[in-house]
Amino acid sequence: MKISSPSYQISIDKIQGPLLCEELKSFDYVFDLEDHIADEFHLAFSVKIETKKQTFTVVLIGSFYASDGQCAVLEESILTVLMDDEIFVLDLESISLVRHTAIGDESYFAIYPIENGYIIHGEQTILRVNRNLEQVWRFGGSDIFVTQNDGKGSFAVTDDRIYLEDWNGYKFILDLDGKLLQETHS
Repeated sequence: MKISSPSYQISIDKIQGPLLCEELKSFDYVFDLEDHIADEFHLAFSVKIETKKQTFTVVLIGSFYASDGQCAVLEESILTVLMDDEIFVLDLESISLVRHTAIGDESYFAIYPIENGYIIHGEQTILRVNRNLEQVWRFGGSDIFVTQNDGKGSFAVTDDRIYLEDWNGYKFILDLDGKLLQETHS
């Protein structure tokens, strides 16, 4: 994933396979708060951050199931990264981790910024969390929020609506407060 602002150019790439301890030396900063590196069932994101003054790399080590598609949000100098059920919040000015939290017990695929928080697309639920990463609401369908056509079209946030489709063909439209506006079955 690539994300940018006038101050930052960021690329986030999934590192295939488990990292070895000696490979960590190639990164400027390492964040592994759950000690995932101790077992071989982990995944890492390589985060390259470029500014006008410097370039540095960060490695985030987290769940094996993390997806690097729509995994991050950049707001001023704060980079929020979703790695499956973990969220890392980095301050890019001080290059420090300001928050780390687990958000649930399922696989989460993507994070989307909205006013005063985020919408998080999970396998079984859709979450809204506030800026402090506290759950505001949760919505579940009849099955997983992935479709049989590789998940394409199963989730979208557009304006003030969330469009969902689950494995069983149920389609849902929610508002940003989690209110169900429409449900259909194809």
